[in-house]
Amino acid sequence: MSTSYFWISPLGLLTDELAARTVPTLLDVGIALFGGIAGIVAMSRLEKTNAIPGVAIATALMPPLCTAGYGLAKAEPSAFFGAFYLFFLNAVFISVATTIVVRLLRFPRHEEVDARTTTRVRVFVLAFVIAVTIPSVVLLVRVVERQRIDRNIQQFVRAEVDDDVRTTLRWTVRSDQTPVQLQVYVAGESVEPGRLGELRQKLAEYGLDGFELRMIDAGMSQTARRAMLGEVQSDLERRLSDGADAEGRSSRARSRGPERTRGAQKHWRRSGRTRSAPR
Repeated sequence: MSTSYFWISPLGLLTDELAARTVPTLLDVGIALFGGIAGIVAMSRLEKTNAIPGVAIATALMPPLCTAGYGLAKAEPSAFFGAFYLFFLNAVFISVATTIVVRLLRFPRHEEVDARTTTRVRVFVLAFVIAVTIPSVVLLVRVVERQRIDRNIQQFVRAEVDDDVRTTLRWTVRSDQTPVQLQVYVAGESVEPGRLGELRQKLAEYGLDGFELRMIDAGMSQTARRAMLGEVQSDLERRLSDGADAEGRSSRARSRGPERTRGAQKHWRRSGRTRSAPR
């Protein structure tokens, strides 16, 4: 169903909601565990309800499955395999949580097995769960490392690159280059070779060892940059002023509302007495 929808739908962009489910991490296991616990607890009650298991399925299983359909429809293997792995990971840990709660609640066994078979099954299940979890741990480490690098780059750009004559528009990391390139797009005055060498030496102070800094001039002069910033500031002040004026008019209208109501009531009372006098 998801594949058919994304295949015929004109809305074919990879949104943030879809992209978030293509990189499953160990943190996603918590959603599956709590969903499985909630589901089996609800099913073990005398008054059974399908609402809680339905919510667990809707939050843990349906989103990655729909994202896998998107990857299949758009022929994007990374999106398909990442989302399907998240679906598989959640399904496994929902089953694990259900099994643990069933054992804790001492559900009756349908069939007794010997101790040797029980031990062999437990070892197999444990090895299977560990094998399924390992990729999510690796992905979590990569996500944490990427966030650390992004944070260090932001600190480096704000502290070392941005100044009174230069502003950073954006920056990108080219991992396909050797060494990895940090490309910083700036507006304002160009960076002198001497200053560029100083910036490259300071990369190590921000934990960016192994990066090659490349400054790219965006082609915007200092005068144009100041004019743009002035226009943005003027537009912001105008919007704030218009908002304050609108709020003031609304407050005055609310304050005059009761007075108008009382005036209308007095008018109708007088007119009522005037019309009733000839009787």
